[in-house]
Amino acid sequence: MATSLPPIPPKLQALGRSVVRWLEDAIKVITTADTTLATHTALTDAHGSNGTIVGANDLATTGTAGLVKKSTASTDASSSAVSVTSADVAAAGAAYSQAHTNTIVTLANETKADVNTLVTDVNAIATSLNDLKARLRTAGVLST
Repeated sequence: MATSLPPIPPKLQALGRSVVRWLEDAIKVITTADTTLATHTALTDAHGSNGTIVGANDLATTGTAGLVKKSTASTDASSSAVSVTSADVAAAGAAYSQAHTNTIVTLANETKADVNTLVTDVNAIATSLNDLKARLRTAGVLST
């Protein structure tokens, strides 16, 4: 290694042998790092690479860490706005009351309508989730 270098200038020699030795060691480290980098850059199959660049197409699998592709955007799920607004039903009186019965019927009908709305909202959430899962599978993030 030292034979390929030019002679050590007298001013450097005047700094002492330990400085010269340190510089020689630094040159060895730099040369080794340069060779290692050149070898690493030239590899085409390291880490399972499929291209001329190390790391190209090194996709993650369920058992191996790797690159993750960015998936396409998925629509956001919307929140449900269901709320039962009918008044609470008071305790029944001793005698039959048409007004009391109508209050119960109104509350039951509103509850039924809101449950149907919730079913629609939950189905929309399931559709959104399935769309997201499909996009993640296409990107290679989620296994099939």
